[in-house]
Amino acid sequence: MVLGLSYGELFFTLGVISIILGPKDLPIIARNLGRFTGSAAAYVSRARAKLSTFADEAEVSQLHRELRDSLHQLQAIRAELRSGISLTNPGPLTSRLLKLPPEATLHGKR
Repeated sequence: MVLGLSYGELFFTLGVISIILGPKDLPIIARNLGRFTGSAAAYVSRARAKLSTFADEAEVSQLHRELRDSLHQLQAIRAELRSGISLTNPGPLTSRLLKLPPEATLHGKR
């Protein structure tokens, strides 16, 4: 089936169109129809390429967010290491490692 028509219906329709238009105009119309089909295919191809580029940019944006979050975690680790790891007054990272509830820390937050 092509365009929701069976092959018999399609050949019948093409036969009627060729009789109505005549043998002179049929190649011109077929050529224009081919050009239109090619233009539509090129448009779809360009749209797919743009969507692919957009998806790649979104993926890069997500990677950037993940890197930024990792950098914040590293900065928190560095700050905690500089202040010294204390089991009596654990920071948010130490309490997370020790699996302490947030109320047990001096800061009260993770």
